[in-house]
Amino acid sequence: IVMVCTVTLLRFVSRSRGLALQSVVTVLSMSGIYLVSYIPYAVEYFLESLGIRNNDFTRFAVYVSCLNITMNPFIYYFSVKSYGEFVRDLTDRMKIKIGCLCLRFYRLLFCSNSEGNVLARA
Repeated sequence: IVMVCTVTLLRFVSRSRGLALQSVVTVLSMSGIYLVSYIPYAVEYFLESLGIRNNDFTRFAVYVSCLNITMNPFIYYFSVKSYGEFVRDLTDRMKIKIGCLCLRFYRLLFCSNSEGNVLARA
């Protein structure tokens, strides 16, 4: 449903106003990541309705559903020129390299064992 609505919306807007390639890439990337991130959760929900429960798959589905939220800044960074320039300018001012920022973000989400990290506790 998500991809059908996205393509329909893109066709409608392109007929009325025209579309920039940047907009198409951003919208398709966002809807694609949304779809990929929630497929395991939908499968897990379906399996539970059949009485099949697997804790490892449930944990995987929860982790993958977070993919949608965590990928948005990266999609914007690579597909929206002004957002990418803003982030590069900000990191230049803060003297942080993009790779280091991504590594810190990854460690915060997945490698911490602190009480405040929801993903580490799941």
